[in-house]
Amino acid sequence: MYIVKKIIHLKQKKMMQAGKPNLLVLVRHAISLSNKKKENGFIPPFVKDEFIDLSAQSVPIIKEGEKQSIITGEGIKKEFGLFDYIYTSPFKRTRQTRNGILNAYTQDEIKMMNLRENIFLRERDAGYSFAMTKPEYELVFPYMQKYWETHGNFYGIPPGGESIAKVAERVFQFLNMIYQRRGGQKVMVITHGGTIRCFRYLIEHWSPEQAEVSNNEGSPINCGVTSYILKAPNKLVLDRYNVQYW
Repeated sequence: MYIVKKIIHLKQKKMMQAGKPNLLVLVRHAISLSNKKKENGFIPPFVKDEFIDLSAQSVPIIKEGEKQSIITGEGIKKEFGLFDYIYTSPFKRTRQTRNGILNAYTQDEIKMMNLRENIFLRERDAGYSFAMTKPEYELVFPYMQKYWETHGNFYGIPPGGESIAKVAERVFQFLNMIYQRRGGQKVMVITHGGTIRCFRYLIEHWSPEQAEVSNNEGSPINCGVTSYILKAPNKLVLDRYNVQYW
């Protein structure tokens, strides 16, 4: 009994090893209904009905996205093999993307990987404007254009939503968690475009001004793959950014 307990303890200790992962792979979710239909963040009036009963967390990927995720999974497996942990945000589109990626792996291989969801990985909260058309937004929030010009995209807060700076705070918490528990392991994170920019902001030590420029340049592509590898001294270094397999 003592030996069994000792083995279990050693396994748990290994799984909770402090330090940065050897490999961190970030994947943006596959193309979703919002990506396909929205124009500059707003819903065109002629597709308004498609979003009436949708929340930000329930937006699905579309058929094109299903194909993207499956092909991306094949590329990821060929490039990186199996992972110790795969994390997703608890949003429908990231869950569906994960399922598509996992098509590349056998059931036995999937059992060897730990699948987790983490609320810190969710997309930036767009607030009340999530399901608005541009005319509706301008009518309800006529002061916002001047507000964005004054405060910028990094610190600015959409009505009822959150700033990119706030997203960076929860990504910081997530990174601290994997730095404490996933040392020397291979970790994949399936998340959202804005969240990936916050990973880059923190890992690559961007200034808020650099983050502002990145936000203005747009999100990574759907199913774009970004990877970091561990190099001495205990530093994650960008290996590739926004690679497209599909």
